[in-house]
Amino acid sequence: MTDIDVASNGYIFSCGMGVYRSTDGGNNWSWVGTANGGEYKLTIDNNDVIYIGKAGSWSGVYKSTDYGATWAESYAGYVAARAMITSPEGFVYIGDESGAFLKSTDSGNSWTKISVTDKEISSITTLSNGQIFISTLGRSLFTSTDLGSSWTQITNSNLYYTIQAIVADSNNYLYAEHSEKISRSTDLGINWELIGFIPTYPEEPVLGLDENNNIYYAYYGVFK
Repeated sequence: MTDIDVASNGYIFSCGMGVYRSTDGGNNWSWVGTANGGEYKLTIDNNDVIYIGKAGSWSGVYKSTDYGATWAESYAGYVAARAMITSPEGFVYIGDESGAFLKSTDSGNSWTKISVTDKEISSITTLSNGQIFISTLGRSLFTSTDLGSSWTQITNSNLYYTIQAIVADSNNYLYAEHSEKISRSTDLGINWELIGFIPTYPEEPVLGLDENNNIYYAYYGVFK
């Protein structure tokens, strides 16, 4: 399994070799079909539309409006999805391995693709003001204040160029993971400070936040 998300009715969806669904809080799971193979990332928008981004030799983005019972192609172009989220406004954002950023503001009916950098986009997060941040594997961070139409690179002595994950809490504080280190920004990404070191030699670590802004770091084991 390579990604997971939860619909408003509590249904949990995960993807990897097909798509799986749990309707009882994760106790039991059922296979609900496939978006034609290569399912790697998923997100669920504010209307419970489920989106699947492909990876590898597979192409396109698929969506389901009936909790996974049926799937339809949403974007026919090639995208090797590495990051995928729904913004608070309900927009769907995808970052791919080539450094391209895709967005849909109309429930996946149309898409805009923007080349941001030449390195893989590893994660995406947004602030309450709509500002978008992406982390990359080789070009540090980029930010957009116009819904992804234009981008500004962020570099800092407390940030490595290869950043695996970035998240934002309810205070609009940003947290970035890079080479076993955690850095934080409290001013919309302008300045950064090192706040943690976890010696796990991560390859694809995950950062997460709960409703109380507790930070979780997962690779081999979970740290809080």
